[in-house]
Amino acid sequence: MTQRHNPTEALEAITAAAKKGDGWRHLWLGTSGFGKTYANNLFIKWVLRTRRAALVLSLDDKNNFRAQYDGGTYRINPDDLRARQPTGSEPANHIVFRGVALTRKFNHGCSASDVARLGQDIVGVSQGLVVVNIDELADATNGGQAWTREDGAESPITQVYRKGRGVGLSISATTQLPQSLPREAFGLSDTIAIFRLTGREIAYLLKAKAITDELAAVIPTLQIGDFILYDKNQVEWNGKIYRF
Repeated sequence: MTQRHNPTEALEAITAAAKKGDGWRHLWLGTSGFGKTYANNLFIKWVLRTRRAALVLSLDDKNNFRAQYDGGTYRINPDDLRARQPTGSEPANHIVFRGVALTRKFNHGCSASDVARLGQDIVGVSQGLVVVNIDELADATNGGQAWTREDGAESPITQVYRKGRGVGLSISATTQLPQSLPREAFGLSDTIAIFRLTGREIAYLLKAKAITDELAAVIPTLQIGDFILYDKNQVEWNGKIYRF
């Protein structure tokens, strides 16, 4: 039987840059139902509990009936947060934007760009690292391999990937559609946690040189909850399979 390792080692690697006061860039990648959002939820809680960040801004607008990221302060969008600051009974270190999941109005929601832009505004006055957490990063694209832009300007998501690290702005994101993501999501991610994927996604990652042949052979065998950690700072995969 394959040994499953405690994920704390992986979480330490993901947030290694925080020890120097720098932001980190991490991607959770896997087929729906295999545990990536569950893992990211526990990761965000760990980040806050261990003070790897002072504030997390999450976008979680998929389910009308329940939030996937629990334990936060829920608001529609940044405007709603500005109008209704967290009360004494609401945690101020994790804001979860629910967008259309709360309003049920598509013209009154929240975008990944909104969350990234707020992170940029806050990090300059924050006493610690700020994390932008996007559930399903593919929703921040134009349907192809480009970020959604506004008025022809560079996407705030691009700015977080390219410039966030040095100013203490981190990003954690999930996706099941790697072929829809721009190159920044792979080329600039320090670490990628990979759950089980289909053959098409594996072939795409091999072509993009985001994984090795060794990883491509292991990924289809992963069970629900299993993940491996690709760390671009390591020459080779450490051979470990993690599970929360």
